[in-house]
Amino acid sequence: MPLAPDSADPAFKSAASGSNATAARATGSGHYTFGGDVWRTFAFNARLKADGTASGNFQLVVHREGQKAGTYHGKVICLSVRDNQAWVGETSPRHRIRTAKEPG
Repeated sequence: MPLAPDSADPAFKSAASGSNATAARATGSGHYTFGGDVWRTFAFNARLKADGTASGNFQLVVHREGQKAGTYHGKVICLSVRDNQAWVGETSPRHRIRTAKEPG
């Protein structure tokens, strides 16, 4: 369920009127390790409209040494931005390529 923007947030107050106006926007990417030989990279873009609905995409790539990477794609369903931090909610992956030894 989309989260409504905080009306005290300056990004919300400065948004143009109308339900299609952008109240907040975030983009980002990064990487982190997960176990000894596994690392993950991710990227996302997200937009929160003044009516509280969110849209955007994310991608997560799971790398394991010596194996083909597993790739996950999904849609952003909620976004909250405060100062220089963003929290992004997403749907279950809609496209998945599983690596040979990946659990699940």
